[in-house]
Amino acid sequence: MLLIYLKKLVYSVNIISDIKSMHREGDKIIKINRTIVLAKTKGLLFNEIEVEIKRVQTTGTTIAFTMPLTQVTKELYDNIQANTLKV
Repeated sequence: MLLIYLKKLVYSVNIISDIKSMHREGDKIIKINRTIVLAKTKGLLFNEIEVEIKRVQTTGTTIAFTMPLTQVTKELYDNIQANTLKV
């Protein structure tokens, strides 16, 4: 995770570990534990972040997605702009 900071791909992350998760595979319900990483960054950096996550992930499948923000505090916006790669 440190590498995405060094490469300035994210401003900050929240790591939520040991989350109970369920998904369907055909007629089966699969229950697993996951770790969720919420990254505050720019959408244009998504592909580079996904590559880094897949490179360092040791178990399971990478599930990465973006969620568009319609509102964000000026402080967070300014910090993301100042502390991530210029794109």
